[in-house]
Amino acid sequence: MPTINFDEIRLFLKDKLPGAGDIVDWLPDPALYAIFALLALALVASLWGGVSWLLKRLGVIPDQAKVTADKVDRTRAEIADRDARHAAQVARMERDAQAREARLNAQIAEILALLNAQNAALVAAGKAAPLGAEETGKRDAAVASVVAASGTAAGEAASELAGGKTDAALETLKRDAGDAAEKWRRIAAIAHGVNDAEALAAYEQAHRLDPTDFWTCVELARLYQRWKGDLQGARRVAQSATRIAKTDWDRGLVFEIEGDIAREAGDLAGARQAAEAGLVLREKIATNGDAAALRNVSVSLDKLGDVLVQAGDLAGARSRFESSLEARQRLASANPGSAEAQRDMSVSLDKLGDVLVQAGDLAGARSRFESSLEVRERLASANPGSAEAQRDVSISHEKLGDVLVQAGDLAGARSRFESSLEVSERLASSNPGSAEAQRDVSFIHEKLGDVLVKAAGDL
Repeated sequence: MPTINFDEIRLFLKDKLPGAGDIVDWLPDPALYAIFALLALALVASLWGGVSWLLKRLGVIPDQAKVTADKVDRTRAEIADRDARHAAQVARMERDAQAREARLNAQIAEILALLNAQNAALVAAGKAAPLGAEETGKRDAAVASVVAASGTAAGEAASELAGGKTDAALETLKRDAGDAAEKWRRIAAIAHGVNDAEALAAYEQAHRLDPTDFWTCVELARLYQRWKGDLQGARRVAQSATRIAKTDWDRGLVFEIEGDIAREAGDLAGARQAAEAGLVLREKIATNGDAAALRNVSVSLDKLGDVLVQAGDLAGARSRFESSLEARQRLASANPGSAEAQRDMSVSLDKLGDVLVQAGDLAGARSRFESSLEVRERLASANPGSAEAQRDVSISHEKLGDVLVQAGDLAGARSRFESSLEVSERLASSNPGSAEAQRDVSFIHEKLGDVLVKAAGDL
């Protein structure tokens, strides 16, 4: 181990620290050594700082601050790149989803157009009834669920529906349905209006699998009554619907169905009781101002009015039809673009006109029929492809012709019957297979002939 020369250290310190010589001489050797060591370290540190700065400038050793800054910049760039890639992926997924949705919507629209055309042809041929708003909504939802569903059966059925092969699609869906009541309800909803036998069978199967579903009971009751003519079966299912109905809205609908069944069976007292009970419930619901609830009130008023007409209570019937008309005028005014609301109003005008005819108020009846015709001509003009809208115009002309015959205005009646015949012949020509359209033409020819004979006899 080398020997420390403290004398040399003293001389070194006196040289470097002028004026501190006495202190240096006074300090013991260890203290001198410590001071010398500190000075040496400071010198080394000073020298290293300079060398380090130089090395950093030359790039031999890294600048830690710059390293940190570079690392932060790289991290930020990586985050930005990752965010950009994620945003691009999300945008691509959104575009793909939008494109898929557009394809599905186009296919749904194509299928619904085909089903509407099939239903319209069957209605014109007298083989089916037009679908109501509820039935149409259920059918549209069922079609959408088939198109959107994954799986071989759903895809095959969707393709068959889009190709107009409705019966084949129903068979495909039936093979896939198994014991799933919801799938059988979907089959029934699609079949309703284009193959009511299949709709009835599917609803029956759904009811067997799930007897607690309210809407299955409702649709079954309607099909039993309207399509099969099985009033006993319709009444039985309606009673099931009564037991499982959970809301006043549901109970009001059941009363409507029970009233229709009773009226068709000739039970006017039972029909009136059901119609009045349903009206009470629906009027209570309609206090919230809901348009659908108010429309239901108008339906109940019409049902009750129809029963009263059959019972011979024309004053009571007129009162109900006037109340129904008032409700429907409010709905039509609130939603002038709704074809349904406008047509509902024309129906109420016709019912009121019919009652006024029976009551002998021909002027009042004529006024109502003219108002109805005005509404229906607007609807037919807005939708020239609708056979229903065109036929409504023909019926209004016919009703006006009947009133004018009773009023003794044979020239006016002839003009109305000719207008009715023109529309009817156009419909029959565009749908030669429609028994209803052909009957309409024959019927109007007969009325026009009667007027011409009567006019000739008056000369």
